[in-house]
Amino acid sequence: MDSGTVLLKVMFFCFVFFIFYFIFWFGRGSIGKFLDKVSPFPYLRDGGSYKFENAQEELTSQATILLSFFGISVGYFCFLLVFGLNYFIFLFPVFFPSLMLLLRIHVFSDDNILSETGIGYNPMEIYLLSFLGSFGLVMLVPAFFSDEIHLEFGFIVLVLSLVVSLIPIFPDYVNRFLPYDVRTEKGQNLFRIIIISLIVILYVFIYGYLILVLNIPISDILPPRLGGS
Repeated sequence: MDSGTVLLKVMFFCFVFFIFYFIFWFGRGSIGKFLDKVSPFPYLRDGGSYKFENAQEELTSQATILLSFFGISVGYFCFLLVFGLNYFIFLFPVFFPSLMLLLRIHVFSDDNILSETGIGYNPMEIYLLSFLGSFGLVMLVPAFFSDEIHLEFGFIVLVLSLVVSLIPIFPDYVNRFLPYDVRTEKGQNLFRIIIISLIVILYVFIYGYLILVLNIPISDILPPRLGGS
């Protein structure tokens, strides 16, 4: 696929997604009422509105997860429609954390907010941490850096990326091994440090393998702004 075709497809994808977002924003009231009706979870917080202006203040954590999954799924579908199934891996790290959050939606409910601190499991922060971990799955595309296929590298990256991306989705289990509750300020900071450290280790392994084992020059990996070719 030449650069001109890629640019046109990216522009078309952005246009389609903008249309979807436009429809969603002005139809969020009707969409919210429908989701509230079919969902077993509470949708609005006290004083909240279906035509919300501030989702974090007006919607429950479950509603935020539902809407995020809905929006990301539509965006992912549009991406596959424009670029084809062969490119599914490139946006999979965006979709995967939202799917896992949906499957564990009960953990991130407002009922799990600690009364002593007023802090719960933040689904948006959890999503970001999981996304950074699952982005390593993009490295599974052999042609991304090299024409050679290294099965052992792909398998290790797959396992490590899944582990690192899934750990943030299970804060209730991680809680059992930490000296502080994740729903406290100290616990949150410790949780972030652990997850970010695992993400850094994952990327150090990936780039270290590419450079030291596959002998791929750093200039072929870095983006042009950072001195890459």
